[in-house]
Amino acid sequence: MKKDAVILIADDNPQHIEAMASSLYKTGARVVAADSVQGAMELLEQKRVDLVISDLFTGKTPDGIELLETVRRNFSPTPVILTTSIADIEVCKDAIRRGAWDFLVKPIEPKKLTDLAEQAVPAVAIPKGATLDFVFSGVISRSPLMHGVFRVLRRVSRTNLSVLIEGESGTGKELTARAIHENSPRKDNPFLPVNCAGLSESLLESELFGHVKGAFTGAVADRKGLLQLADKGTLFLDEIGDMPLVMQAKLLRVLEDGLILPVGGTAAVKVDVRIISATNQNLTKLVEEKKFRQDLYFRIKGVSVTLPALRNRPQDIPELFGYFLRQACQEIGMDIHRITEPAMRALMSYPWPGNIRQLRNTVQMMVVMCDHDTLDLRDLPPEISRLRALEAGEENQSLPAGNTGPSAEQSLEDVEREHIRRVLEMTGNNRTEAAKILKIGERTLYRKIKEYNL
Repeated sequence: MKKDAVILIADDNPQHIEAMASSLYKTGARVVAADSVQGAMELLEQKRVDLVISDLFTGKTPDGIELLETVRRNFSPTPVILTTSIADIEVCKDAIRRGAWDFLVKPIEPKKLTDLAEQAVPAVAIPKGATLDFVFSGVISRSPLMHGVFRVLRRVSRTNLSVLIEGESGTGKELTARAIHENSPRKDNPFLPVNCAGLSESLLESELFGHVKGAFTGAVADRKGLLQLADKGTLFLDEIGDMPLVMQAKLLRVLEDGLILPVGGTAAVKVDVRIISATNQNLTKLVEEKKFRQDLYFRIKGVSVTLPALRNRPQDIPELFGYFLRQACQEIGMDIHRITEPAMRALMSYPWPGNIRQLRNTVQMMVVMCDHDTLDLRDLPPEISRLRALEAGEENQSLPAGNTGPSAEQSLEDVEREHIRRVLEMTGNNRTEAAKILKIGERTLYRKIKEYNL
């Protein structure tokens, strides 16, 4: 367990609080307590908490389940252990389904409690004086670079302004768009994403605007497009820089007057949709090159935010790693909840050309391949192990046969080129499958292939 871990105990029985706190103090953790769910919620708002241990507060309002749901919604990486005096297997199952880390029946054995706490809070050092800013569920950061982004998100979420999210691939643009929607007045209506680079012009038009029966071969019935399905909600246009110019003109009309015309239709339909766009390209340059309409650019850029690359916010890696580790363990059915500090230091020194998406995939791979209960240096992917060895001057560190990682002399472009080359090789140059694995649009992949002469 990290040295300055803070554990919140919520229980209306002072003796239970005292007994649990006494056990947890021996692990080196700091304990704060509340005798009600409301008190626990107030403490969560006031300070960083690494673990919540709460009674069910059966029959009271709010109860322990409501506390669990609040933590999952507003402080999603923070694990919650629920406790109760009555053994009820259905209640236990329900708590786990709702996202509880574990469920304990009182009286609680001290060793079982401390063992669970050790597992729930990874052994990762937290920078001294750091404060978490869990402004939105899943958007995690303690970096000053992200604090400016959070300030913009707080303000823009409450409005209906169009938002343009810029940043490298894998920096969490769709997650940020979802966070904006979920904290907006439109949160009870649809959030629909579409990848503008993954569809041809005709398919994209039909996807966005819908079509009427007989509009083209195969159109056997009327079909609503995403713009109509997202009415009163939010439409997320990912990789908007790859949208064809003809489609840009049609989208501009929607933004100007809220009218859409289904493919093959004659009657326009009025819609009320908030547009959030994202790109990893330089739209200003595309405008100069006449590849993106200037009038559309100013329309979608009601407010713009730029998400920093993960290599520029390494202090976020421990918390992100813990978040993805818990996700991976739940999805795969593994029981791995700790990582050694040397392994974490190696992760924090890696440049992460694929950003948060690459980190998430790395965590999943490490969990799948791990055959022990704590992740260590031996579990790191070859490219990270190799880079660490070169930086440490360990030129002779062995690697699995056939695996060579990037050298310390390589640029991020070289690392990305090699990664794309390997994925293409693995898929037998199946670009559709490679794009899925890389989690980018096919047009983006084609552009990278041409750019890197692959």
